[in-house]
Amino acid sequence: MLNRQKYTEDQHRTRRSKQREVIDADPASKPKAKEAPATAVAKSARFYIVEATDPKSGGTIFVVTDGGNARAECTTRELAAQILKALEKS
Repeated sequence: MLNRQKYTEDQHRTRRSKQREVIDADPASKPKAKEAPATAVAKSARFYIVEATDPKSGGTIFVVTDGGNARAECTTRELAAQILKALEKS
């Protein structure tokens, strides 16, 4: 039983008799937070076109990707550009 401190009656009273803080729970006096704008803007993933070689045929393919799992393979650069435009609009 190390570090056991015995409190005298006076020490106990002074420790317990601290003034408690009163919290005002009146909602009318609270400052209101700023309201968020009505429109929300969601950031979409940034897509880009990568030129790659098809492992099966050895030809050139164009891949529209966001760097993650989303990808679309196209045979022409023009088709890849159309898909990229459509993805950026949405």
